[in-house]
Amino acid sequence: MDAGIVDPKPVAAARLPFTFRFSGGAGRLVLADCPCFGWLHVDRLELDVPDLPLPFDLSGGPEKLQRRRTRVRSAALHLDQRSIDRLVARAAARLDNLGVDLLRARVRDGFVSFAARVREGSAAADVSFRCYLAGAGPTLRVVANPRRRWPLRTVAWSAGITS
Repeated sequence: MDAGIVDPKPVAAARLPFTFRFSGGAGRLVLADCPCFGWLHVDRLELDVPDLPLPFDLSGGPEKLQRRRTRVRSAALHLDQRSIDRLVARAAARLDNLGVDLLRARVRDGFVSFAARVREGSAAADVSFRCYLAGAGPTLRVVANPRRRWPLRTVAWSAGITS
């Protein structure tokens, strides 16, 4: 097939690895023991699906709920050191172009510890910081703190997961 010509045959979509059940008058999607993005592991994720019209046709499976708004009921995720090492290795070339090299990331209990060398022209500096996940109501943030104790400067931003 020539480049630029789209194959008109639809590609079969992969089934979503969620299970679905009704609980407490609402729908619930559950994902368990699932690797994501090649570096994150979902131990368990429960999503409430509010305002389902009853009776609800389950014949389409979880895919039928793919575009519906959900609420996170609970989430248990983990990273292991090998996954972090692969993620750092994939980002190494891009970071080197930005002046960051010798990046090391270590999974610790409750945070990920980072250290790197940052250079600008002939100047270079070693930096280190820790990243924590912090929940505040419906918001999940990644919070980066320098390792020094005083003054404590916190940089926070909303977390978006991309592959």
